[in-house]
Order: sequence, then structure tokens, then C-alpha cells
Amino acid sequence: MASIAEIDPWLQVCALDYRPEVKRQDLVRPSYWEMLQVHYVLRDSGLESVICQTERGKIGPMGKLLP
Repeated sequence: MASIAEIDPWLQVCALDYRPEVKRQDLVRPSYWEMLQVHYVLRDSGLESVICQTERGKIGPMGKLLP
């Protein structure tokens, strides 16, 4: 089975921090630092266009918060 990066390393991937206030109030929202780690894991897997939604805003493909 191919990895996503093998299919297309520029395929946009977005990781969302689940907001418990929506439906599942029993889930704990991941911290900014946990989402930053998710960003780096996805980038290290070969993906070039990774965006992560966090409590502080969106982490863009370069690993910095987007304005």
C-alpha cells in the first residue's frame, strides 16, 4: 500500500483539532504543541502541504502560524 506522500507529496493535508463543544464533550482538545508535533510528523513523512488547525490559529506548510 502506498503512502500519501508516494501518491503526491503536494497533496494538501489538513489536521483538525477536534472542538469538544461541537458534539463530543468527552474528548479532550489537543494542545497547540501536540498539533505542532502532528504537523512535523506529517511533514517528516514526505508531505509538503500540511496545515494544522489549532487553538491559536492555523499552522501553515512552513510550520508557522498563518496570519
